[in-house]
Amino acid sequence: MHRLLFSLLLSIVIVAPASATAQQAARFLSVMEEMPLMPGLVEVVDAAVTFDGASGRIIEAFVAGSVQVDAIWDFYSATLPQLGWARQANGEYRRDAEILRLDVSPAPVGATGAGAHFVLRPAKGQ
Repeated sequence: MHRLLFSLLLSIVIVAPASATAQQAARFLSVMEEMPLMPGLVEVVDAAVTFDGASGRIIEAFVAGSVQVDAIWDFYSATLPQLGWARQANGEYRRDAEILRLDVSPAPVGATGAGAHFVLRPAKGQ
C-alpha cells in the first residue's frame, strides 16, 4: 500500500514540479524542521502525516525530484550523521529516543528522477 502511494506521489511531483525558486527556498522539511531537504527535491506537503503524543512524535514525509536514487542516498548518508543520527544495523537511524527510516525509490516507469519517504517514530521501549 505504501509503495503504491509512494509511486503515485512520485508521478505527481515529477510530472508537475515546483518552480526552481520554490525548490531553492525550501531547505528543510516543513513537517520535520530539523531534516534538510536535498537540493533538487520537492516536499509533497499534502501527503505528510504528523502525530505528537505522550510517547513521542510520529512523522511521515515524502519528497521527490529529478535526481538519481544514488544521489539521495549519498546526500542523506553524509548529512544524517552530522545531525546526530547514528546508522543502525537494520539501515534505520537513531537519535536519542527516535528512529528514522528512509526509503528511496526511482520514479515510476515513464518518469525520471526519484523520491524518498521519511518515517520518524519513537524508539521502542522509550
